Amino acid sequence: MKKSPGTENQSSETVIVLSNADCGRSAGRNHHLPNSGNGRRLHRRYPIGLRIRCRVRRTDRVVLGKIHDISSGGVRFTSSEILAPGTKLEVSIDWPALLDHACRLQLKGWGRVLRSNQHGTAIEIESHEFYTRKIETVV
Repeated sequence: MKKSPGTENQSSETVIVLSNADCGRSAGRNHHLPNSGNGRRLHRRYPIGLRIRCRVRRTDRVVLGKIHDISSGGVRFTSSEILAPGTKLEVSIDWPALLDHACRLQLKGWGRVLRSNQHGTAIEIESHEFYTRKIETVV
């Protein structure tokens, strides 16, 4: 695991860049995951009930929702809003696992809306990073 230089800021966030080697995989090697669903999927989906915060890039518009499933290539979630296909988003997800059993993580991703309707929104994630977050203590 490597810390990106110059990424610490006043809000106590640090960018953590995880390489394939950090995850016990050799860098540059493609690993096949079995398809799920109708066979069109490139990435396996994992059901997870976490909250998601989406900010429409280059605006202050924020959409809150609940994740239905997530994969290494995208996220499907429900919210009260329908987003136009192609809309560029920055997404934030508070990750349920702690780093070293002590440090909260937040997954941030950047991508675009593939489809959105009353049943949910599917977004393609183009890039992502994990950030560390300070654990607040009650005084």
